[in-house]
Amino acid sequence: MTSEDSKYTREQVFAKIEKLMAMANHEGTNEHLAASAASKAQELMQQWAITESEIAAASGDKNAPKYGVETVEFLITKVWPWESWLCNHVSKAFFTHPVQSVHSRKFSFCGREEDAKMAAFMFSQLRNTLDQMARKAFQTHAEE
Repeated sequence: MTSEDSKYTREQVFAKIEKLMAMANHEGTNEHLAASAASKAQELMQQWAITESEIAAASGDKNAPKYGVETVEFLITKVWPWESWLCNHVSKAFFTHPVQSVHSRKFSFCGREEDAKMAAFMFSQLRNTLDQMARKAFQTHAEE
């Protein structure tokens, strides 16, 4: 469903995102519920093209965390299962929401701006290192 097909208005979705973010950031919310709320808020923000700066401006909090999306792209056409696994685990480690493009080699990390940047950086570094190690091992076994 796209934002154009929705029965909700942008203002209603905006209010829902604010509630989800409040739940995610409340100190009394358990860890799993907070992660779920943050993930749903990020999903709605992407779907409705609502930025973190809009939410911060509406709340009046000038120190509100900035959220962003960091994308890592590769030229090779096939996504290996281990890359998806790595994306999911790096995303969890940095408290971000992973988004993988089905038709291209894009891995995106949605979350607080600094977390998303670190997750994208770490994923890129680990992915390149593991890929190089696998290629070297394959070449060594092929020569035997």
